[in-house]
This record gives sequence, C-alpha cells and structure tokens, in this order.
Amino acid sequence: GIAVAEKKLVESLLALHREKECEIHLRGAEMPHNLMKEIVRLFGPDLHGLKQKVAGVDFKLNVRRHILSFSGSKEQKHQIENIIAGIVQDMSGRQVRMHNDEATCPICLSEVEDGFKLEACGHEFCRLCLIDQIEAAIHSRDGFPLCCIDEGCKMPFFLVDLRSLLSSEQLDELFRASVGAFVASSGGKYRFCPTPDCPSVYKVADPESPVGLFICGACSAEICTKCHIESHPFMTCEQYKEFKEDPDRSLKEWKRGKEHVKNCLACGYTIEKVDG
Repeated sequence: GIAVAEKKLVESLLALHREKECEIHLRGAEMPHNLMKEIVRLFGPDLHGLKQKVAGVDFKLNVRRHILSFSGSKEQKHQIENIIAGIVQDMSGRQVRMHNDEATCPICLSEVEDGFKLEACGHEFCRLCLIDQIEAAIHSRDGFPLCCIDEGCKMPFFLVDLRSLLSSEQLDELFRASVGAFVASSGGKYRFCPTPDCPSVYKVADPESPVGLFICGACSAEICTKCHIESHPFMTCEQYKEFKEDPDRSLKEWKRGKEHVKNCLACGYTIEKVDG
C-alpha cells in the first residue's frame, strides 16, 4: 500500500512539474495592436474555441495586461504558441494588404496626411478628414451612427477614437447631436423634456396606456409622457386640456341655471346666496 501511494505521489509531482504555469504576452512592439481583440473574436470571450483546439487546458485572459495564462505541458505550450503565431501572421498579412490598398484616404482620395487608424477596423484616414466627417454629422444631425466609410466596412467609431480626435467641447457637442439624431429617428417614441434647453429625453407613453409620469433629472420638471405637458395626476389628458383652455369651465357649468348664484359686482368673484 505504501509503495503504491509513493508511486502516485511521484507521478503527481512529475505531472505538476511538467504542467507549468505559462504566460503569453499579447501586446508588444512586434504584436498587432488589437491581437487580444482578435483572439476574443475568434475563440469567444471565454476562449471556448481555443479550449477545443487544445484539450485539457484551462485558459485565463488578463484583459488589463493583455496576457494569456494557462497551465500545460511543453507540447501544449508549443501548440498554443503556434496558434497565436498563426493569428499574428494572418493579421500582419491583412495589415500589409490594407497598407498597399489604402495608400490613399478613403474620404479625400489623396495620400494620407497625419494618418489615424480607427480602433475597430484599422482603416487609415487623414486625421482632418475624420474630424470633418464628425463635424458634418454634428451640424447636419445626419450620419449617425458614426461608422468607417471605407468600402464595405461600416464598423462603428469607438469612444477611444472620438476622444483622440476631438476636444472635450467637441465631444460634448457630438453627444448632444447624436442624442438629437436618435430622438428624431425614433418615430415619436422618444421626446426631449419640454423645458427650454433641457437635454433630458423621455420615452413617450403608448396611446393605450394610462397617464405616464417623467420626472426630469436635469430640471426637475414633472411631465406627462402622454400629452407632453406638466403632470396632472388627478385628471385625464383630455380633462386637463379642457381645464387649461378654460380654467373656469367647471364653475360655469355649476352656476348654469342657478338664480341664487351671481358674480360680485365689485370684485367679480362668484357668490352664492344661501339665506334671506
């Protein structure tokens, strides 16, 4: 029994020695800038596809440090390194083709000046051309969502792109314009708070739904999301509309036909004779 236990212990120690903790760095001078993103795209966020290729290995991806770690044998490490190398080679080939094919800016069709590569797709443009594209979208309220206009691409701009291209003031202006474009294209499903210059947006209540309430976080206004005026919790929209048009309507209806109810000749207030 002792001999068998010793044998199992030795085998376990040997296996532990063989399966060392390994790390592969996915960021560096010779690595494509979005290698980790490509690996996630190919194998999934949990690297399930990579686990299927290299059975018995549990992978961990440190997204902050761009490091792929795992425990495995030398053979498994070599297999994984070959897979990563193949991805790097494929990405490098695509980048070379992109460089050869895109020596000119897709916007101005001239040689790229002060080039800027979009994070999502890697297509390169003149920096000023991209800024012009963004500013045109801001001023026309068209062209949203902002996407790469290289032929057949349509990948969206990332926030990191916008922060690199625009000042903080321009970025605020872009956000306001994009919200405006969203509201305009919503087909009436969303509206701006009716308070002048208020940037808040609310969802319009369905026609069949009861009165809805929107409390604006920016200006504290309380808005009915069905008729889009101030909230009226104890009246329907129709009743409140009639009240707004003629606040004294209910009083006039009550007075009609009552001889003992008159308006005071001095102040105009309604008075009711109850005795004498």
